[in-house]
Amino acid sequence: MSSDLNIMKNKLSILIIDDDRVSQIYLSELIDMILGDVKVVRAESGEKALEMLKKQSFHFIFSDIMMPGLSDEKLFCELKESAKFSPSTKIIAISGMDDINEIKKMSPGASLVLKKPIDREVLKKVLAGEGIDLKKEDDSAEDKLVLDLNLIIKLYQNKPEKLLNLLNLYKNSLPKQYASLKTALDETNIDKIRSCAHSLKNSFAYLGATGLRSNALYVEENLKGAIQSEKITECIDKILSSEVVVIDKIEELIRKYE
Repeated sequence: MSSDLNIMKNKLSILIIDDDRVSQIYLSELIDMILGDVKVVRAESGEKALEMLKKQSFHFIFSDIMMPGLSDEKLFCELKESAKFSPSTKIIAISGMDDINEIKKMSPGASLVLKKPIDREVLKKVLAGEGIDLKKEDDSAEDKLVLDLNLIIKLYQNKPEKLLNLLNLYKNSLPKQYASLKTALDETNIDKIRSCAHSLKNSFAYLGATGLRSNALYVEENLKGAIQSEKITECIDKILSSEVVVIDKIEELIRKYE
């Protein structure tokens, strides 16, 4: 740990705003690995975060962009307004979207944009106040539907009990996410389909399922009205047909670490 981080770690307070529980846990764990025992507060909605900001200030605010309720431009304008009496507060946008320029448009007032899942070394530089060079990720593995769990295994390499907790969380939550997508599709509920795609996109990102994440992202960003695009239909079919393989892989890893 750098000397700057050693000095800062006992003074920092950090707010994480994200409706996705796994995203909250992952970022909290990364911060803990880098800084140790610092004050990290979580809010699952923009509304709850603004209530918290009325009572206390934070050195860093990490906020997802697309969430139910208050989100994107309106949320970040509110965050900027709430933080105006605390000039040292850094507002950082986090998102699973690929287009950095589009993310910036949706997060006015953010000093930085980070893509999910956040890289440990990048986060370390952010917390230390260093500049970073964000490059577009290679999404060439469009058809890579299998899981690459090295990300979360590396995060919890010395904490098997926490790894098991996270894997069991996925084991219990993913079937519900798949079921919600199936129901939304049966009901032709466009808003719900996009919401399910958003949720699954985050899950696939942390599970290293590059192709599935790309499919969910495409549905989220391009489904506007009735499902008329063959590409959207194909993406949804790929997501739904992956359920057995994904759950089996997670259960296999659970057995390995139990």
